[in-house]
Amino acid sequence: MMNHSEVAMLLEAWQKIVEYIPAKDRLEAAKAYVSLLDDYGVDGQELEEFKGSDDYLEEAIAEHYDDLDEYDDESEGSAYDDDEAY
Repeated sequence: MMNHSEVAMLLEAWQKIVEYIPAKDRLEAAKAYVSLLDDYGVDGQELEEFKGSDDYLEEAIAEHYDDLDEYDDESEGSAYDDDEAY
């Protein structure tokens, strides 16, 4: 788990970088950034601190974790019914 200053540093990095990204590409960049953070173990609860700071990040976070929830829901079921196994 990250501390507050580490999460703040990640947000500040985004705020500096986003200035150099054309507006039409910012949502895709935010999605890639959120995915990268998730890959490195930053969880959704820690990303909650990003709320209210950047609309692109907020949308990317919401979409990323909605997609993960849908994937988890689909993968919870078994590929076959245990009664039919033998």
